[in-house]
Amino acid sequence: MEMTSRKLESRMFSTLAILILILAGLGFLGSGVTLAEAGMNLATPRIVLHGVAGFLWLSFFVVQTQLILRRRVSLHLGKVGAVVFFFLIAATVNLLLTAPRTYPDIPVDRISSEIVPRLMDLLQSTVFFIAAIVWRNRPFVHKRLMFFVTVGLASTGFVRLPVFFTERQSPVLGILLALAFATVVFVHDWRRHEGWHRWFIPLCLVAMLVITLVARSILDPLVFSTESWQSFLEG
Repeated sequence: MEMTSRKLESRMFSTLAILILILAGLGFLGSGVTLAEAGMNLATPRIVLHGVAGFLWLSFFVVQTQLILRRRVSLHLGKVGAVVFFFLIAATVNLLLTAPRTYPDIPVDRISSEIVPRLMDLLQSTVFFIAAIVWRNRPFVHKRLMFFVTVGLASTGFVRLPVFFTERQSPVLGILLALAFATVVFVHDWRRHEGWHRWFIPLCLVAMLVITLVARSILDPLVFSTESWQSFLEG
């Protein structure tokens, strides 16, 4: 029964990893095509690096879940994952912080509304990634933390998914997809585990909300509401 339960869990995470890759990929592809048709140059180094880094991380998560599914845990690529993760964080931060100069025609309020949520996503994912490293010897905890890291990094693609179908971006869709994926894991844990394991996913969701609220309560008055931030956005 135990082996059957582990196999089911491995299949669940491997399937979710592939779905996340596909949906986020479609979102980024749709927005990329739309921007290219609008005349934007997507061949700049920082955009290419960001795209490559994002694809590498999502692909890395797929590979890891496939290795676990096939019981090839001896090939666990933890150090490679750390390099890819921080490469993605650096590439994304660079892309966000150069956005005001790259897109001077975009209104300040709009570009701020794009940058700040993405920075919060990066912060959440970084906290969860560090926690996953700390608890790397606790498979139950480690796998779920890495799952949330990936969902957080893919959230921008989820938001842009409607663009693939010629619709506008939808932050609501991004939240709904993240909750849908989390619900699948929660239902699995509720049916297959006991005690605190059943509540781990809801606790992670609460932690994500707390991280965002605390970060915004600190950063809004110190950074995002300052004249320096407005000057930065104005290029």
